[in-house]
Amino acid sequence: MSEWRDIGLQLERTLRLRTFPVGLKLLKDTEDMDKIKHRKPAAVTTLCQLIAQSRTLGWTVGFTIGDLIPACGMVVGLRDSVPESFSLAVGEVWFKDKEVALRKYAPENWPRIPGHFNAAVLSPLTSGRIEPDMIILFGTPAQMMRVINGLQWENYEKLEFSSCGESSCSDSIGRCYTTGKPAMTVPCFGERRYGHVQEEELIMALPPGYIDTLLKGLEALDKTGIRYPIPFYGAQADLISGFPPNYQEEIKNDQEAIRNLK
Repeated sequence: MSEWRDIGLQLERTLRLRTFPVGLKLLKDTEDMDKIKHRKPAAVTTLCQLIAQSRTLGWTVGFTIGDLIPACGMVVGLRDSVPESFSLAVGEVWFKDKEVALRKYAPENWPRIPGHFNAAVLSPLTSGRIEPDMIILFGTPAQMMRVINGLQWENYEKLEFSSCGESSCSDSIGRCYTTGKPAMTVPCFGERRYGHVQEEELIMALPPGYIDTLLKGLEALDKTGIRYPIPFYGAQADLISGFPPNYQEEIKNDQEAIRNLK
């Protein structure tokens, strides 16, 4: 587990994250959860509350289906479905026509981890207590831009993200699991009200297989001067000298070519 502790420290240092990177471990046997030092929720909670406990307080939290409200349990793979009456109750709050909720929570519109699991654990990577099935990061748009750039440094791939609106943990945790790719989204009202997500924060879920690519990309970009925090150059300044040297040369060549055409 020391490898994940080191990875957590490296992510915190390189990205200057304000809260701990968190690992999510999915378990088919509740007895495996008991082998991990953890806290149990004291009451029925939302998933975002437990994530907040882990990422801000540094707690390792273990939970089962009875610890979460229905939608949260379904997102994280502890149940296959929720009562239709629950979906309709949600719809009464969020939609002009509450029946829209039945369409919203359909699998094709609301990704979720298949309900094959009986327990799960959230823990800061730096605790070294779990081998994560997923990594969850919270950061500012600038920090998330750095994550995207790091992922794209080698073997460039266009990354696409989505938002289902409320219950947006589906767009991060659920989508990451079902696609096997990084998934970023705008946190929803519930994540802000119950999970204490700040106004400037975004959330991203990453498969563990992307971490090596991310860290190598961040290290490489650091060497080129692409770092966080990003120093402002000035909206009215002469921008040429603020570009990297190879940019400057190409801009000057382009300007010369334009002048020669006149």
